[in-house]
Amino acid sequence: MLPFFRRISLTGRKARARRSTHVRLQLEGLEERELLTAPLPPTGVVATGISSSQIALNWNASTDPSVTGYDVFAKIWIVAGGGKGSRGGRLVYQSVGSNLTAHSETIGGLASGSHHTYVVTAVNSSGQSLYSLPASAETWIAPSLPYGPNTVLLSDGALWSSPVSATARMTTQVTLLGSGNPLTYSVVSGPSTVSINSKDGVVTFTPTASEVGTVKATFKVSNALGSATQTIQFDVAAYPKLAMPTLKLTGTSATYDGQFQFASATAFGSNGGTPLAGSYSYAYNGGAFGGPVNAGTYQVLVTFTSSDPNYGNATLLGNFTIKKATPTFSYLAAPTIAAGTATTVLSGFVGAGTAVPKGEYLIVTVHGVSEATMVNNNGYFAVSFNTSALAVGNYTITYAYAGDTNLNAASNASSVLKVIPTVPPKVTVNPSDETVSVGDFAIFTANATGVPAPTVQWQVSTDGGVTFTNITGNTSALTTTLIFVVDSTQNGYKYRAVFTNSVGTATTTAATLTVDSDT
Repeated sequence: MLPFFRRISLTGRKARARRSTHVRLQLEGLEERELLTAPLPPTGVVATGISSSQIALNWNASTDPSVTGYDVFAKIWIVAGGGKGSRGGRLVYQSVGSNLTAHSETIGGLASGSHHTYVVTAVNSSGQSLYSLPASAETWIAPSLPYGPNTVLLSDGALWSSPVSATARMTTQVTLLGSGNPLTYSVVSGPSTVSINSKDGVVTFTPTASEVGTVKATFKVSNALGSATQTIQFDVAAYPKLAMPTLKLTGTSATYDGQFQFASATAFGSNGGTPLAGSYSYAYNGGAFGGPVNAGTYQVLVTFTSSDPNYGNATLLGNFTIKKATPTFSYLAAPTIAAGTATTVLSGFVGAGTAVPKGEYLIVTVHGVSEATMVNNNGYFAVSFNTSALAVGNYTITYAYAGDTNLNAASNASSVLKVIPTVPPKVTVNPSDETVSVGDFAIFTANATGVPAPTVQWQVSTDGGVTFTNITGNTSALTTTLIFVVDSTQNGYKYRAVFTNSVGTATTTAATLTVDSDT
């Protein structure tokens, strides 16, 4: 549970609570004092590799005026035993910076190409916050071509190391397999019909009729630590003399649902209205093995292979968009509690079908007090509130979720927490006398009302009702129905139930057990 601050003003026996960075106590005849509580964890932590040995961390400055600094921790794996060949171990957070007054830090002395994860905490004179959400980054590594200077990734996901086939007037896409961090791709030499995406290394080549034959293009993979070059040879065939199909994207968008999403296309004949027979393949950003998942706009290369002898094949470059989903709240708790109840759990669900903000935080507010709670992998959440000081009445519970990269903000939702007066227990059902044979079950039933709901304890008297003792060792003695196997020694025993809650106790009349010998 994330700590949230509250300001509490006490005068006589009445109290009010609202959000603040302090807890303020004021009692009659005493001076006013402020008690500082631990701050919230920092938000917006971002890690970025900035050299072969450094990672830069940045986070949002705390709005809490009590925060005096920040601590930074690295997540590391400690091998159990420390010996060679040890397999076990554990993750720990090791301090790499403390009492930082800025909301950024640069960690140096790291190995080139190494991956690191960090968390940040806020500190004040009362203590330290919980860890922030983790942020990961990788130090830079010099560019290389790990699969060799002649290997590329085809749009269908296959590795290819010989000349790449292309057809005039048709688009071919391949991806350079550069390694390093970060990388920038560029064209060193080649025709104007060849281009490369500077960020992901996707090469797009749409040759003209004049380029039928062998075409070579050279590309560079580079960063601040160096560069590597790769030359791709394209064998360009003449465009077939068959009629050209018209390809149209018929499914250009979808809504995020946490699953793979796919575009769709249709090939039409010369009349523009009759779909052609054939097969389709789709490549997203030149290297994806399946459709994209997260919200965003993706370039898609559609390849149509015609099975109609009158038409040739065709390709189409287009865009496929996954829109953010809009979640809603449901299954919201609306509890009824007795005045003075110490803790109440509020729960619910937020999401849009399978699109849920798992691992994200939302805010639940009751009577001016807010708590943040994390959504689990199935979209459900639960958070505990201190309700001991709430007076009798109805309190609005509000739920807010601000959204993330895949989800829009949810419309605020609400439910009602009812606080009702306490009522001492009142017996509504007294147990009845029972006559039972030896070896059979005796069953006594009792009930009572009360707010909060009373607990029950069955008692037995072996001296005709003069004294009673609690029944132990029988779990049913703590329920409204007492059940046990009878033996001959229990003849004449009396049984009663005692109901108890925070404001009182009620005892039933005693019922007598008559044991009938089993003949």
